[in-house]
Amino acid sequence: MAQIQDTLKHTKRSITQRNLENTIRPRGSLTCGIDASSLSVDKGDHRDDKLVQKIVRRIKDVQISSLIVRHSIRVRYIYAMYTQSVTVVLHVHITDRDR
Repeated sequence: MAQIQDTLKHTKRSITQRNLENTIRPRGSLTCGIDASSLSVDKGDHRDDKLVQKIVRRIKDVQISSLIVRHSIRVRYIYAMYTQSVTVVLHVHITDRDR
């Protein structure tokens, strides 16, 4: 009996969550810009350095140059025969201007 109740509670939670997600429809993305110019540019690598040391130094100079975060929420209102949607979008763009 307890197992049946647990299954019913889980099913009810799943249905409620699915209905909420279909009503709100949250969506998001994260885009990351990478400055990997150090991999191809010889910035004073010493001639006597070993190849592995040069590669490690160049990889350490790879950095994040920008981040873009986008998140949107769409809320649907349903009235009798009419459906109305409102979308709210948050868009943040961060850039390292020193580059």
